[in-house]
Order: sequence, then structure tokens, then C-alpha cells
Amino acid sequence: MVRTKQRKRDIFNADPFALGKNGKGGKVLKRRRFRPGTVALRQIRKFQKSTELLIRKIPFQRLVREIVYQLRNEDFRFQSTALLALQEASEDFLVRMFDQANQIAIHGKRITLYPKDIQLWKRLHDFGSNVFPCDRPRSLTKMFNVIPKTNKTSGIVGF
Repeated sequence: MVRTKQRKRDIFNADPFALGKNGKGGKVLKRRRFRPGTVALRQIRKFQKSTELLIRKIPFQRLVREIVYQLRNEDFRFQSTALLALQEASEDFLVRMFDQANQIAIHGKRITLYPKDIQLWKRLHDFGSNVFPCDRPRSLTKMFNVIPKTNKTSGIVGF
């Protein structure tokens, strides 16, 4: 009988409790374990190259409908493109938020992201008390406490 090489598939799918040729138990190779961080770095590179959405569409749609229902107490219908645009904007917001919070952690000489980093990010970006930006004042004079200057000769209002 001719000996053949074990293929990668045969090694990984081998039963660890299988008996060897002589019935005493043969040597079964284990799955390869990567060093800590290697797989994470591979995933980071993969996701930075890709452009697909990271959050699944149906769970995100359920979340949007739940939030809208809590705000208005009625069901709304959404165009699929509107949900897609909302998801793109939400994912962009989250990626930027985590990136900036990670920079805060690095500034604190840490590599682990803690809740206090996200809390500081929220404080820096004024997300503390006002959850929805529509509650903020909309005019420039209220926003920056600026009184418009008027030119006495022409009567033109400027800042």
C-alpha cells in the first residue's frame, strides 16, 4: 500500500479521540493558534480595505423603526434608500467616534479603550445633555452669543 501525504483538510477535520493504526491512539495534529493580536490586525486590515456595511441591514432597520416609534408613537414607512443613507451615516459616525476615542486612549498612554475615553469624547463633542441636535439653538446669534454689527453708512448687517 502506498503512503500518501496528509492534506490540510484531513489534519483539521481529524477526530481528536480517534484511535491510531494500532488502536492505542494516534497522533492528531491540533489546529494552528495564532499569537494574540495577529488575527485582530488581520481583521483591521480587512475592514479598512472593504467598503461594505458592517451592521446587518435588517437589525438596523428594526432599530430605526423602534426609535421612530418611541418618538412619534406611530408607524412610519421608509424608502430603502433612506434607510441605507441613514445606515451609512450612522456607521461613519460610529467609526469616527471610536477612532477619536482611541486617540484619547493613546494620549493617556493606554492601548485599551475604556468607557471614560468615550465619556471624554462625548464631553468634548457636546453630547452630554442634549441627545438630539434639534434641541440646540439654530441661529448664529444664539449659538455664539454674537450681536450683529451694522455699518452706519450702508445699513448692512455683518458679523
